[in-house]
Amino acid sequence: MAKTSAERHGGRHLDLDRRLNSLLTLDTRLALRRLARYQGIAQRKALENLVLAAEEQILDMLHYPTPEWCIYFGDTTSQWPPLP
Repeated sequence: MAKTSAERHGGRHLDLDRRLNSLLTLDTRLALRRLARYQGIAQRKALENLVLAAEEQILDMLHYPTPEWCIYFGDTTSQWPPLP
């Protein structure tokens, strides 16, 4: 029986890591390559840094508990305003 990708890689991936397959425009791909090279880091790390920095900016604008906070985190089950 054929092995799965995880079996072939010997469990080297953490369970928390997931592959993201996405097509990037040429401009975006080249910019990511330049940014990573300039910072001396892998392209994956550069992309992770950009995403986390963008989220940090958003979270700085949101206040808990507010409807915007719930919307951002996809909590559609919470009542607003919260019950006392």
